[in-house]
Amino acid sequence: MANLEELRGIVLDNLERSVADAKLQAANADRWINHVVRKIFCTRHNWDAMEATYSINTVASQDIYAFPSPDTKDIKQVALRTGSGAPYLPLREESEDQVDQDFPISGTTGIPVAWARSGAAIRLRPMPASSSYRVRARVWDYPAKLVDPSSTNYWTNQHDDIIETLATALGYRWLGDFERYNALWTLGMKELGDRVEDDAK
Repeated sequence: MANLEELRGIVLDNLERSVADAKLQAANADRWINHVVRKIFCTRHNWDAMEATYSINTVASQDIYAFPSPDTKDIKQVALRTGSGAPYLPLREESEDQVDQDFPISGTTGIPVAWARSGAAIRLRPMPASSSYRVRARVWDYPAKLVDPSSTNYWTNQHDDIIETLATALGYRWLGDFERYNALWTLGMKELGDRVEDDAK
């Protein structure tokens, strides 16, 4: 369990940076740590800590809705309710070609029964007939970038040892020490694979 400042200090110590030099290299260490969390941990696996839920009202005759956050990695489920007292009912996920075939854009509006990914947006079909419907999206979001020295998140609290190993490896690559980089990277990725397998259970 560690915050950004503690991880930064460990990584710089591993790279044999002096205390005087550590401040100069803090931005690099922070970049490596954030890269490991956001790009290595979270592109390879959808962790429970990445799950988020958003909801918005539909717009009558509008079928495209942007992903709820710029940090949204993927959509887990889209559900719809037709009124404030109604339950959310999951919509059927289809390919964009399939919803175009099943519900041509020139067709009439109605209550959406299906959705498809459309770039960084979702497409509802049929197009909503009302602006009073509510759409709920359950998604996986990339974690916010660690900026404040006291910042923590699920991965710094539960997997700080792997972050330390992989961020240190990135530091050695930056220094041109590819032998140490390869050794640490292999070690860290092996451990990460084991953790992902355990988490998937």
